[in-house]
Amino acid sequence: MNKAFQEENNGAWLGSVPQDLFIANKKMYIVSQNGGNEGGFLTIVNAETLKLETAYGDELKGKIDWPTHVAVLGDDNIYLRDNAGIKLFHPSTGEATLIEGTNGARKNTMAVVEGKVFASQSKNLLVIEAGKNEVSATVEFDSNISGVVKSSDNNVWVSVSSGKIAKVNAKDYSIMKENDLAATNADAAKTLSASFAAAPSITAKGDTLYMSALLLKSIAISSVRMKLN
Repeated sequence: MNKAFQEENNGAWLGSVPQDLFIANKKMYIVSQNGGNEGGFLTIVNAETLKLETAYGDELKGKIDWPTHVAVLGDDNIYLRDNAGIKLFHPSTGEATLIEGTNGARKNTMAVVEGKVFASQSKNLLVIEAGKNEVSATVEFDSNISGVVKSSDNNVWVSVSSGKIAKVNAKDYSIMKENDLAATNADAAKTLSASFAAAPSITAKGDTLYMSALLLKSIAISSVRMKLN
């Protein structure tokens, strides 16, 4: 990422240790863990050309602590996960406010569905609504969450370390569908147990879910298709 960014921006650097990115409204939001003199904690570029639009370095010093993941609900509603939890950053004012109830939010990708941010915190799926400074809802699972991703029908896929994958309704937070891979495919279930990784154990394309093999001896990618009845 750094080299592509450099080539498009006359040798400029991203902040130290880029961690995550989020694309919204034709912009790419890139979070860097350490910030640093050469770049910012948060860099915003054109998503098609990678041309720099703006970066926030000094503006966020002392306000965020080793940020790792980013999600965006709007130009002035940017969510940054750091060592304290998830913080709402308003570029218009420079404020970065800790969302109440997000302490210990997992170091992992957040999903945006139906104008809300969905994040993981141990066994809990956290729901954060635009403009609010506290968690709006919590969905508890039977073990630590290992992945949260948007589904093709605008709901939320959640994988948990016990070997289950559930689809959560993004409007009322009910469980729409749940598959227990531990009961049907032990090897596939193992791929969901890496609840410590900084990337989700699952990703989705259409109705097909792909699962990482972080804990398997051989490197492979497994997939499972889940459809609603």
